[in-house]
Amino acid sequence: MASGEQPVVAAARELREEVGFTVPLAELHPLGKVELRRTCLHLFECRLDRTPGITIDNREITAAGFATPSAILRPSPALRWYLRAHRANPT
Repeated sequence: MASGEQPVVAAARELREEVGFTVPLAELHPLGKVELRRTCLHLFECRLDRTPGITIDNREITAAGFATPSAILRPSPALRWYLRAHRANPT
């Protein structure tokens, strides 16, 4: 996130830059913030009408795709937090 950049703007920018699809800011719903050691993650969720195409940048991202939660073998701490929150409040 660039200095002074709002988390929602950074999230939309990263989606566009890293996987090649655009999500309107109004569609990114904040879920909360997770602090891990020296990192602070702002988590957002969006619901899509269809699965978007993914175009990876082959620099920072070398593979990307969609998976069901049960197919993820080793979720990161932030993803575990999201999955717990999502199960508790599936909207």
